[in-house]
Amino acid sequence: MEKFFKFWFIASLWVLAAFAGWYLERFSYHRIAIVACLVVFVLALLLHRFHKRFRQTWKGARSNYAKFGLLFLPLILGTLMTEGNVFRVNDWMNDSIIYVKSEISPVQYFTNADSKVVLSEDTTKKILADFSSLHIENSSTAPKILVSFLYSGLILLEGKSIIPLYKGHMYLSSIQPDNSIIYLNTDQFSSHQTLTKAIVRNNALYKIWERKVPGLNLHHWGDEFNDLIYLPGKDYVRLPNEASRTIGHTYGKCVSDNAQYDTIRIFDFKTGKYERSIDLLPIIASLKENGEAIRSSISHCHDPLHFNSVKIVKDAKSASFFPNGKIGDILISLRDISTVMLLDKETLQVKWQLSNQFKGQHDPTITERGTMLVFDNKGSDAANGTSRVDEFDIASGKLLGMYEATGNDYFQSGIFGHVHPLGSGHFLVDQEYPSSGHDVTLSELICPTPSVSSSCKRTMIFSGPSPKFRYYNAVPLYDAK
Repeated sequence: MEKFFKFWFIASLWVLAAFAGWYLERFSYHRIAIVACLVVFVLALLLHRFHKRFRQTWKGARSNYAKFGLLFLPLILGTLMTEGNVFRVNDWMNDSIIYVKSEISPVQYFTNADSKVVLSEDTTKKILADFSSLHIENSSTAPKILVSFLYSGLILLEGKSIIPLYKGHMYLSSIQPDNSIIYLNTDQFSSHQTLTKAIVRNNALYKIWERKVPGLNLHHWGDEFNDLIYLPGKDYVRLPNEASRTIGHTYGKCVSDNAQYDTIRIFDFKTGKYERSIDLLPIIASLKENGEAIRSSISHCHDPLHFNSVKIVKDAKSASFFPNGKIGDILISLRDISTVMLLDKETLQVKWQLSNQFKGQHDPTITERGTMLVFDNKGSDAANGTSRVDEFDIASGKLLGMYEATGNDYFQSGIFGHVHPLGSGHFLVDQEYPSSGHDVTLSELICPTPSVSSSCKRTMIFSGPSPKFRYYNAVPLYDAK
């Protein structure tokens, strides 16, 4: 029996070490977590140091309950310190090796001389076969278009020609004027993610760097400015916490072990090194102007904001459209509370906001006209699809015009959607219809004036079956004719 107790004591220490090690890997960017892990490891070492003394305690114990209490002490403390639950245990089992590798060697690839991604003949054929079910139309004004599908890879669309660039699970996050792009290699059902910087040149993809980013939960559309990358991300927290109690209302009553906590993740554009995060819920909690209305609109415990886009104000003209606007201010879209906000780049205070004039929106875009385009996912009537494209005056917040489907047209996107100005009243619009029986489509919105209106006409660029082509982005290349 004593051998069994000794074995169980050592096994408990191993489990404790595993939990603490996982906790450090999973939350390695949080100082409190690191301190907690150090405390637990010190405790484990002390228990092991006085192992013989504890053996005497076991021999003199009057009941097996006391023996098991001492034996399970390390495991209990480790579980409490990590707030262990089934979600985190599964994460640990699935991802710990990935996290350890990423800490040892986070940069998987780096070069100062761009390296061309070369596809084998078989891979090229497979990509073309994957996209063979796309029905592609001719577009007279759209430039070359970069299209990424999570399950099929990256292509360049030129007229009716498909040019394969990359094969793998990937999500396009941003594109810059030099056609450099940031994308994620990701698995929908895992937290394994790799962040990559590449550039599209001469109908080919050239990789610059690639870095593992486990545990940061990156998603949706981001931006780059002053050699920094800004991307939507999220943590997972226990509710209630300080932010939820401050916000109050419905969200203040939430109880959860695994609630999403939206953040802006910031990386170095030259190397991909993770720099810091900006938590959004504390900003909402401290919001003064229209703050109570915003806070009372938070009703979802697990996903209170659904942060889906971050863009940076990059020039003085765009900054002048906003009250006290500055170059470097941060424009964010919060889907679940139907709100777009501008954050001051230094204080992070909200200096402009637009709420409840759209529903479930994506991709707010500042135009040269002092307006903002919004892909409004659920703002229209259901008969011709619930989606529309809105254009708002930034200064007044008034709706200037919108496009929605009429007649035999159908326009709806449930979970994604982007609007990219092409110039001269032309806009590139991507959308998808999850579980609605309609195709994923890419279209061109052609308007008689530079602004969006009900007089705009939509022409199809491509369409395809939604189960095959889900989770996609399409962006025009810069200076590509």
